[in-house]
Amino acid sequence: MSGVKKALVSYAIEQALLGSGGAKMIKKVSEDLNHKYSCKLENCFETPKYINQVLKQSYEKKHREIVKAIEENLEEFTKDKDIRKFLFKMK
Repeated sequence: MSGVKKALVSYAIEQALLGSGGAKMIKKVSEDLNHKYSCKLENCFETPKYINQVLKQSYEKKHREIVKAIEENLEEFTKDKDIRKFLFKMK
C-alpha cells in the first residue's frame, strides 16, 4: 500500500507545482532535490522535509501557496495516518 501512497503524494506534488509554475517549476524542484539530497519527487513521501526545504529555498514567496495546493490535492486522503503525517511534516 505504501507504493500507492508514494505515487499519490508524488502526483499531488507534481500537480501543485504544475499549477503554480508549470513544467519549469517541476524541473527545477526535481533538479534541486536531486542535487541537494539525491532525492526524486517520488521519494518525497518518505522524506517530506526535503521537498519542504527545496520549496522554502527556491520559492520563498510561493512556498505556502504550493504547500496549500499539495494539502488540497491530498485532502480526500487525510483519513490515512501516513498521508496526515506527510502533510504535518510539510507545514
